[in-house]
Amino acid sequence: MKYMDVLDKVSQQSNQSTATCEKVIDAYQKYCEVEIKRPFKEEVDEPMIDWITASTKEKRDDVTVILQTLVKEVRATIKNHIPFVK
Repeated sequence: MKYMDVLDKVSQQSNQSTATCEKVIDAYQKYCEVEIKRPFKEEVDEPMIDWITASTKEKRDDVTVILQTLVKEVRATIKNHIPFVK
């Protein structure tokens, strides 16, 4: 999965600008470095949204939509490439 492909897909599906999506995705990556267990959670949770909203200074609703779209897209890609994850 290429970064630019993910960025474009998330931007299109969330109806957010590429620049906003890029800021949120980059902040999500930093968040995952700090909270290593978080990327494996089933849903986007409040602490994740709060951390990324504070980090990016983007609107909370925009961050929520982008994160939900990103997590959904990444999970779908993983499930398509790794059969035992299904």
